[in-house]
Amino acid sequence: MVLIRLLNTILLLLLPWCVAPAQTSEGEPERAERLTLDYCVEGLISLRAPYDQLSYHWNSGSTQSTSPFLTYSSFNAECETVSPDGNPHTYYAHVCINENLPSTHQIIYDTVCLGEPLVSKYFHIERNNQVGTFTYTATLIDAEFCRDMGDLVLQLTVNPKFLDIHPYYDTICCGEDYHLDGFDIGCQDSVGVFTFTDYQTNIYGCDSIREMNLCVVRTPDIDTYVETPVLCEGEDATIYAVSENATIIPNGISIPPQIGIGDILCEGDTIVKAKHWPVINKVVKGIIFYVDSTGQHGWAVNLINQGYGIKWSTERVDIPGLENVAEYADAINDFNGKQHTQAIRDFSSSDFYPAAFVPRFVDGWYLPSIGQLVILYGCLPEINQSIDKTGGVKFTMDGIWWLWSSSPNSTRDAWYLNSTGLTDTADKYYTNDNCRVRSVIDF
Repeated sequence: MVLIRLLNTILLLLLPWCVAPAQTSEGEPERAERLTLDYCVEGLISLRAPYDQLSYHWNSGSTQSTSPFLTYSSFNAECETVSPDGNPHTYYAHVCINENLPSTHQIIYDTVCLGEPLVSKYFHIERNNQVGTFTYTATLIDAEFCRDMGDLVLQLTVNPKFLDIHPYYDTICCGEDYHLDGFDIGCQDSVGVFTFTDYQTNIYGCDSIREMNLCVVRTPDIDTYVETPVLCEGEDATIYAVSENATIIPNGISIPPQIGIGDILCEGDTIVKAKHWPVINKVVKGIIFYVDSTGQHGWAVNLINQGYGIKWSTERVDIPGLENVAEYADAINDFNGKQHTQAIRDFSSSDFYPAAFVPRFVDGWYLPSIGQLVILYGCLPEINQSIDKTGGVKFTMDGIWWLWSSSPNSTRDAWYLNSTGLTDTADKYYTNDNCRVRSVIDF
């Protein structure tokens, strides 16, 4: 493979001296928003992507706007790009040798389930993380006669499936059954923690898998008695409970529920399960997306965005006390969003660092680090389900957005996470309508 890529690179350097530019089958100028035939000779072609992109990554390994390919047999070419406004896009082409191509400008239709790739003769599309119908276009190239034959359009419908990243947890007593969260579990007569997997196929034919970890605890055997079985009106009685396997809970003491992803954090740092919402006299603070090893503390995300079209900063300098996180492996393990936000606020003002100043820091809210955003993204299904009940702004999966982190990458750049789950860096000065801030809080 290395030898082939090296040969491709050498041949590409020689192409302008030995071949003529390719023409379309109609002899008309080639359109920019597609892959086009750059040069063509027997056994070798060069394809060109739109020239004004920030970056290129071909499946041949090239990172230039053009890429050479050996044409010994038919193949699919792909080029992943990032546009000047920061949006990713993939361009496709099908290059054929001695093959009957479909008529151009026709539409073909296909379906996949959420999270699954599409591998077909003309397209190889990585797993789809959004539900809906999407349009893909492939340039059809006849390498035998060096002709651009036009476009083939794919209408791909991505159907929903329910594959929970985080298992469900709940507790019942021995001898009880369970019928919550869509699970129907019969009477449990053994004590312990049991895992139940729910396999279903929805109306689109997509498998749906959910997992419940059900803790079954012993039902205490309790006998009650009173010292005076007969009372007169107005007299008090003391009722005694006797058991060998029960625990006495003093009056006024409540047992805190197990905290889970998607639980609702309320004012006063009280926790409410989403399935029990709404609760009278409770005011929502945020949605929990992380719980630490104590089981009682973690992070919650705000119900709404705190800024749109916002810059990380208006200057490119290193901030005292805030170390740049240069490597990806270090970035995804950076969980110090609160300390980062404090350092930025101590250093400057909202005029120069708007992203760190829009959260209500005085109330505990701060700009999360990139590691915190990575964890948050993995919990979006649970967060969105809870926001459906409490109200707020959900994280849409069919749009394009960026979330700034408080983690700087260098003097010039800072880390962000986008709607596809991509973690990358961008110029601190950069902004568009999709750049947002979503604050988090400790509890």
